Amino acid sequence: MTAKSALAGLLGSLRNAADQGAKDLNALRNRIADCKRRVADAEHAPPDSKTIERRARELVEDTITTVRSRGGLLDVLTLPAERYSANSAAVSAEQIRSFELACLMNREAAIACLAREAIAAGSDSGLEPLDDAKRSGIIGKMTAEARGLGAREELLIRELEAAGLSAARRVDADIDIILAADSELQALAEA
Repeated sequence: MTAKSALAGLLGSLRNAADQGAKDLNALRNRIADCKRRVADAEHAPPDSKTIERRARELVEDTITTVRSRGGLLDVLTLPAERYSANSAAVSAEQIRSFELACLMNREAAIACLAREAIAAGSDSGLEPLDDAKRSGIIGKMTAEARGLGAREELLIRELEAAGLSAARRVDADIDIILAADSELQALAEA
């Protein structure tokens, strides 16, 4: 075997290693991007109908409590005759906004209307509605998976660099992972 053919063989195996490293790196990065997309989808997904109804009820109840704490119109109207003043009732009525008045007039209808509108707006997003527990579960699982994949990516980059090849790091790579010791990365990648 001549030096030229030995060098060609060495260059070929180096090229193959670089190509395989690039493929592995690309696959890891695609999976990391998928995890991040799923986290973003979960963060932006509308709440499920039960969560919306619970939140609508809380909003209406808080609104009623706020109006009453300000000495709402109902308090003015129920004063004894000798203390009632049409002028103070009119001033109180002006201070109550239309939403507040709707809540005071028909609590259940206000809750139903808010929930109906929010559910309709959420259905336009094209994302599956999630309850809070499912949303947290998806975000936690995908974030942990992306972190483990990031550790595997960094280990691969370090292997490539040790072999004399270069590989660029992602702009959004976690700085804690980039600065971690190999043993920490190995533990994180295996978790």
